[in-house]
Parts: sequence; C-alpha cells; structure tokens
Amino acid sequence: MKRSLISTLLFTLLPCLVTAQGIEEPSDSIASRSLEELLGEIVPDPDAPTMNLFGMPKVFMGYRHAVAPQRPALPDTTISAELFKELYFREEPDSIERVIYSVSASEDNPWDLADLPNAPRDSIIVKEAVVAEPLPGIITGDVLPEWLVRNTASFRNQLDMQYRDMIYSPSQSNYAFWTLPVPPTMPPEDYSYAAFLRKLNLSVNTDDAVVPEIELERKHWLHLVNAALQFSQAYLSRNWYQGGNNYLALLGNFLWDVQLNQVYHPNMMFQSTVSYKLGLNSTEDNQIHKYSISEDLFQYNLKFGYKAAHNWYYSFTGQFKTQFLNNYPSDSMVRTASFLTPGVLTLGLGMTYTKQNAKKTIDFVASISPISYNLKTAIDPNVDHLQFGMEQSEKTVSEFGSTAEITFNWKIWDNVLYKTRLFLFTDYKNSNADWQNTLEFQFNRFFSTQLYVNLRYDSTADKSLDPKWNRWMLKEILSVGLSYTFSTK
Repeated sequence: MKRSLISTLLFTLLPCLVTAQGIEEPSDSIASRSLEELLGEIVPDPDAPTMNLFGMPKVFMGYRHAVAPQRPALPDTTISAELFKELYFREEPDSIERVIYSVSASEDNPWDLADLPNAPRDSIIVKEAVVAEPLPGIITGDVLPEWLVRNTASFRNQLDMQYRDMIYSPSQSNYAFWTLPVPPTMPPEDYSYAAFLRKLNLSVNTDDAVVPEIELERKHWLHLVNAALQFSQAYLSRNWYQGGNNYLALLGNFLWDVQLNQVYHPNMMFQSTVSYKLGLNSTEDNQIHKYSISEDLFQYNLKFGYKAAHNWYYSFTGQFKTQFLNNYPSDSMVRTASFLTPGVLTLGLGMTYTKQNAKKTIDFVASISPISYNLKTAIDPNVDHLQFGMEQSEKTVSEFGSTAEITFNWKIWDNVLYKTRLFLFTDYKNSNADWQNTLEFQFNRFFSTQLYVNLRYDSTADKSLDPKWNRWMLKEILSVGLSYTFSTK
C-alpha cells in the first residue's frame, strides 16, 4: 500500500516538473536518497526544453540491466575524473581534497562506495574529485551546459519511473515494443539538380510568360542562291630557268534554285533552277586571241509534278542548255561554238521519285520520262554543224524518244558537299549522256574549293577529232576562291 502511494505520487508530480538539479537516479545512484530529499531538490525551469514521457502511452519495453548513473552538475571546485587521473598519475595527490570513486561493478557489490586510496588504478571508477582551490592551468567545474545536465537527469528519471511501473504493474502497459509498427523514416536526401530547383521554390508569373499572338508569314517558295568566283594566277620572268608562260584563270558560278514548300503543299512538286558557269584563261602565247574560254554554259531546269503515291509523282520535266560567247581554237579564227550553237531543249512526261533521309543530309531524285521531245539548234552558219549531228544547212532538229535524269546530293560533313547529276536521252537511233560531278569544300562562309568533273557521251560525235576518247568527252576543273550562299530553306 505504501509503495503504491509513493508510485502514484511520483507519477503525479514528475510530469509537471521539468528538470532536476543535482539528482541521482534512485535505483542506480551511488548514494541512497530518501523520497523527500529527491522531491526537495527538484527545481522547475519553464524555459529549459524537455520531454514529458508520462503523457505518452505506456509501452512494455522489456527488461534492462542497471546502467551507470548520469553525473550531476559539478561545483566550481570540482574537476572531472579525467583530470583527476592526470593529477594522480603525475603523483600530485596533495592537491586533491576529496575523491569519490567506486570499485568496479561485481555481482556482490555492484556500486560499493569506498575510500580506497591504495586501490589499483584499473579497478576503480572515479566519479568526481574536489580540490581545495582552483588549480592554475586546469579547468574546473562542469564542461557541459547546466540546462543539458538538468534535462538529461530529468529524462533519465522519467525513464526509470516508466521502467519501475512496467515491472511492478505490467497490466497497465498499453502496448508491447515488439508489436509496434516500424517508425517512419525520412526519405533519402536527393542531391540532384532537379531537387535543388525544387528547394528553391521558384515561382513563375504566367501572365508575363504569355507569348503575344502574331500571324506568322508562310513561305510558299524556298530560294537558294549561290555565287562563286574562283581564280588562279602565275607570273614567270622571261629568264625563268624552266621556261613557261604567264596566265590568269577565272571561273565564275551562279545558281538560283526555287522550290515549292511542300510543308504547305504536300501533294505538289515544283522546282526551277537557273545556273551559269563561265571560265576564262589568259593565253599570252596565242597570237590571235588573248584569252580562251574553258567553260561557258547556261542551263535551265524545270520540274513540275503532282503526287501519285508515297514518294512518286506524275511529273513534267524540262531542260534548256546553250552558251553565250564565241569560242575559238588556239591560233585560229575558225569558230567552234556560239550562242544557240549548239542549243538543246528537252521536254519529258513521266514519273519522278524523291527521297530524303531523316537527317536531311541526302537528297535523291530520279525522273523517268518515256515520252520526251528533244530540240537541237545551230543558228550560226560559221560553225560546223556536223559536230552536233546536224546537216550544215539545218538550224533545228527535232527528236522524239525517252529521257531519264538522276540527281543525288550528299552532305558528307558540315563543310563537304557532293553533288552529281546524270542525264540520258535516246531517240532509239542515237543517244547521249551527260554526267556532272561536283565536290565542294567550304572552309568558311566565303572561302571554298571546288572540283568539277563532267563526263559526256554522244553517239553522233565525230570520232576523228580525238581517236583516243572516241565519242566520250571529259572536262575537269579544280578551282579555289570566294563563294557565298543565301538560302531560305
């Protein structure tokens, strides 16, 4: 009855009292204290943080062994056990006024308080030592904050009271520790950049982010314009030991390509291309002409189609080629070519296949026109028309047959482009083929190198002009110079 009354009193008073100064645990303290002494030393401290365990549900935690008591706050003249050992090991015991220690715990005497100055050093546990006066160079007093010592003692007293109630009155326990759910844990810390942005808690004003509505202009026609001027030059003094001639070579290229934008017109195909190439070479050793023409070609290509299925189009193709300037052999006034001499116009009706890869680095177009018309012109009477497969008195010749044209553009690298074009025509008696190849190295926006190779075959050509090549013809030009491209594609 007496024990029940004391237990009830403790459980009633301790939750209301926050901390205790100088309290030693009743069950495991070094010195026994009465209940009146224990309650008399309780000093409320409303400003110090603490935890009240008695307001929580009672949980049966299981049995535990006795633990060493928490050292109370030490007076100003008290040194810690570590400092005491240091003084004792330095053989300065005269500075110690009083020593409180205990023998190592045993079954018979778990906490035996004794005054054993001659006890072995490894068999005693020094609790505290009091000096007569502060020692120079030694920090006395408690190194822990006073509020921490008080609250630690209060918390341990609450644990001890809960443990006693659990042992003597287990039926009052609401839960068992091993039946409780796993306590929640904090999620692992996320150190990613996305988590960093979330922690910033950035806010966006959506009113400021509204894009004003504007009507975008549609581009129905896509233009590509390229102009290039490439040249080479050499000067040799008259006494140059190897000999040679001075020369200046110029090569100009112009290209204007217009295409219908298939984004807005997916079922239509239209392409118009105008190009002109002019090459001039100085000829100081020529007694009649001071320059010669290495390239003079005006060409217009037209392609129009309507989508049939997938990449196939019903198409109409057209091509016209001629030159503008008169051309002469070296040291001769015999004219070999002039405007519209020759001139070639080809029209075809058939099918066209187009294909472009996903990266848009390869363009392939193939046109087959089984119904074609070819018109050849030679209006200059001073030019030999036989070299064009025409009678001298004829100015025009019409032919009907079939044509095929293949174009292939490959962007090998960002600054390397390969273009090829193969054109075939036959009237089922004679045939001709024209294969143009261009490899261009664009070093920067304005500077480029170009290799141009043109291989041609004409079954009506005069074989006696060059028995080595027979009816095959070849032209190759390597040039370096300025180049500029403008595009709306």
